[in-house]
Amino acid sequence: MGLMSAVGLLGCVSYEPKPLLPEVSRTAFESRRLEAPEVRRFITTHLGRELGTWPPPLWDVELLTLAAYHFHPSLEVARAQWATAQAAELTAGARPNPIVGANATYNFDAISGVTPWLGLLSATVPIETAGKRGWRLAQARHRSEVARWNLHTAAWLLRTNVRDALTQFRHQSTLTGQLELLQTLRLQQVRLLEDRLRAGAIGQSELAPARLLMEKTRLEWDLAKERQAGSKSRLAEVLGVPLRAVESLPMQLGLYSPELADTQLTILRQQALQGRADLRAALAEYEASQMTLRLEVARQYPDVNLGNAFDWDQGQSRWRLFSLSAELPVLNRNEGPIAQARARREEAAARFTALQAKVMTDIDAATVLFRSSRHRSFDTAKLYAALKSQEEAATDRVKAGEGDRLDLLAAQVERVGVEALKAEVTYRAELAINQLEDALQQPLDRRAGASAPPPPADVLDPAAATNPLKP
Repeated sequence: MGLMSAVGLLGCVSYEPKPLLPEVSRTAFESRRLEAPEVRRFITTHLGRELGTWPPPLWDVELLTLAAYHFHPSLEVARAQWATAQAAELTAGARPNPIVGANATYNFDAISGVTPWLGLLSATVPIETAGKRGWRLAQARHRSEVARWNLHTAAWLLRTNVRDALTQFRHQSTLTGQLELLQTLRLQQVRLLEDRLRAGAIGQSELAPARLLMEKTRLEWDLAKERQAGSKSRLAEVLGVPLRAVESLPMQLGLYSPELADTQLTILRQQALQGRADLRAALAEYEASQMTLRLEVARQYPDVNLGNAFDWDQGQSRWRLFSLSAELPVLNRNEGPIAQARARREEAAARFTALQAKVMTDIDAATVLFRSSRHRSFDTAKLYAALKSQEEAATDRVKAGEGDRLDLLAAQVERVGVEALKAEVTYRAELAINQLEDALQQPLDRRAGASAPPPPADVLDPAAATNPLKP
């Protein structure tokens, strides 16, 4: 027995302490920089090409998303959850160890000349029946699959957050620039009217509204600058870096609307219904509930303990070659856990059906919004072109000495106002594209309408030998 214990102890895993030091993680976060060499290596590896210059002259959604994959802790959490689920597979596949026992008894009424000691050594091997280990292992594997698809979902949500933050920053930057220009034009109007007031050409009642509009524009500009700063803070948050890492970051703010025909949208819809990570996770969860029910059904049948023993009874040695024991399922046959497992399977099926219906509804709604936003963009572009022509005509009249400077300023203000409307329509169009991407759970190449590549495999794989996501 001592030898068996020693052999068992040889395979034991020793505990290794790993202290968590908040000051170390805080310092590491504060030192993060997007232009760091390890970020360049990470991005270059997953782009599959070298970047012409570093840091890049412009950071677009693709580059910023890869930077977020490198820095943001949400993927680390999802990967750790997957690793935990994979470790549970080891637990599920473990076989029960044999049991060794020893017993010593002293007989106070032993006959004189006969040793009063009695000894017993026994060994028992538990045997699982009805395929319980196989069902338990299958259950754990399906739950590991759920965690793997949840990791894909976490990667998608991270890209979504980066994209939305960049969209918001683009819109706020455009709006701030337009309000700054509008403020300049209104100031010119006020100064021109003040000159005319001093000349006695107009009354105070004509100047007061212009001053109020100028002040209103100035306040709107201040609010826009504040929102712009807030959107940049949000971008730093979703990238997983301190604010100073993005304060002077040159970003690509252009919008490209994908040209998607009805046939392409139909294909993308079908792909989403078959491949969305959350749907695949829900299916894996249902299969895990199936295996849980199978396991509970198998537990109706008792496990068996097979053993033998050697006893030494008052100088006589005896070898018990065979012993068999099992639980008698006479008071219950696992009816309660079976009923619970069956109900959980129905619950998992209902959750999948509800999610599938929501996905189909979301895709249809996003498709309608995408189409309508494109038509609105075309109409706004026509309106802007007409007002631009009016401004050019007013400019020509002023140059020819036939027009009024105030009329030109009014035309310019009108044109800037429509530019603001055009920017809002563009922003709504981009939100519609974002909503379509979220419904399809697939990034769209906004320049060509093709599918963008998925997140890098080793970003999603916690078992990768060389995981460049590690800082």
